[in-house]
This record gives sequence, C-alpha cells and structure tokens, in this order.
Amino acid sequence: MRANSRRNWPAGWPRGRSSTRRARSSIGTAWRPLVERLLTDLGFALQPFSESHLCCGSAGTYSVLQPEIAGELRDRKLAELDKADPDLILSANVGCLAHLQGGTATPVMHWIVAVDAALSGRRVND
Repeated sequence: MRANSRRNWPAGWPRGRSSTRRARSSIGTAWRPLVERLLTDLGFALQPFSESHLCCGSAGTYSVLQPEIAGELRDRKLAELDKADPDLILSANVGCLAHLQGGTATPVMHWIVAVDAALSGRRVND
C-alpha cells in the first residue's frame, strides 16, 4: 500500500515506512480495517504476512506457565513476520508486544504509539 502523497510530512519522517501488523488478539476484526486505514493514511506501508491468524505465544499467562511452547510459537510468528522485512512490528496487545520484542531486533510497538509519533512529527523509533 502506498502512503497518501497529499500529506505534509514533518522533516525526517520516513514516508512509506514498511511495517507489519499483527492484529488478531485484542483489536478484533471490527476495528482492524479502521486501524489499518489510519496507519496507511499516515504513511505506513502495511505488509501482509503468512499465518497472521496464529497466536504469538503470549496469550495471557501462557508465556509464563508454558514458556517453552510460548517461545516456539513466538519464534514461528517472528519467522513469518521477518519474511515481510519490516522496519517495525505493530500490535495492539501489551503482552504480545513484550513477548515478540524478546525474540527480535526489529522494533515492536503498540500501533497507537506509531500513530502518536506520526501525528506529532516524531520518528517512530525516537
């Protein structure tokens, strides 16, 4: 997806930033199209990836009670995300954020933090 070219981008803001989004756990299907449109309108190039419907392994206390299986699920999810070669990974679930970040060098953040950065003219990773 392409960014909206009519937007006045702040200096240093990367237009068309490549990002992947995993949305299943807490955003729900009703909000997903709205969030994806907002992110696209702000210039994020959302990249599809395989197995987006699968859990990352966090699932509440699952990552604490079943750490080995949770780690395997996380690694599988990150392997699929990595195929999209994202600059950052966006999620709506705080547990998923922490769990995913523990297995990748790619920045992982809540999608609303990315929206806030875009609207205030900051780079996403600042």
